[in-house]
Amino acid sequence: HRSSADVLWVAAILAIVQLIDNNILIPWVVGRKVRINAITTIVAVLVGGAMCGVPGMFLAIPGVAVLKVVFDNVESLKPWGLIMGHSKD
Repeated sequence: HRSSADVLWVAAILAIVQLIDNNILIPWVVGRKVRINAITTIVAVLVGGAMCGVPGMFLAIPGVAVLKVVFDNVESLKPWGLIMGHSKD
């Protein structure tokens, strides 16, 4: 028989792994593909989650990627694009 403590340990470990995956690993990997630095990606996911919940988290990275493209192509906004991550150029 399994004790309730074993079930709680498994639940805690799964929750910790899920938090690390969703808040650190996925933003880091996806951020590298769209050339946005990890901090910008993590902040975008957290802000998107705070504003719109889970759908906001899913839409945060594409939204930031669109902003980065705009910032990189508008001369006066290029410094903001540089802060968000490096360009392909």
